[in-house]
Amino acid sequence: MAKPVDKQKLWEAYAKNPTQELREQIIVEYAPLVKVVAGRLCMYLGNNVEYDELVSCGIFGLIDAIDKFDLNVGMVFGRVSMNRYFNTVSAKLLAKLFLKFIAEISHTV
Repeated sequence: MAKPVDKQKLWEAYAKNPTQELREQIIVEYAPLVKVVAGRLCMYLGNNVEYDELVSCGIFGLIDAIDKFDLNVGMVFGRVSMNRYFNTVSAKLLAKLFLKFIAEISHTV
């Protein structure tokens, strides 16, 4: 079984020296949170979107949040990452619904 990671120390190390290895460790640490949120969203959204799509969007949002997170601001990363996640998912869903709408219009014309 893997040893628990001190997220604060991981972030401090990443802030001092943002290597690809540390970034990947942060992604691995927060990926389960993305999967939980994707599962909950999937229950609410039903057939409109697939779970794997939500996880994929969530990982992109997570990476974006990691790249833009500033440890010195004093915010909790989980909240920041979830905001990015929801923004990414919202954009993806809007694009998907827009394309569906255009396809429906083109069939009626």
